[in-house]
Amino acid sequence: MLVTLAFYKLLILLRSDFKFVVKKRGAFIAPLFLKIIF
Repeated sequence: MLVTLAFYKLLILLRSDFKFVVKKRGAFIAPLFLKIIF
């Protein structure tokens, strides 16, 4: 339960970071990011 909560928080942080990274080099990061999630 605690691990899931920590992972969820991490995911939110990653998502906000992801939006920032997309502006820079989204074409390279996006496929990798999606592979990690799915």
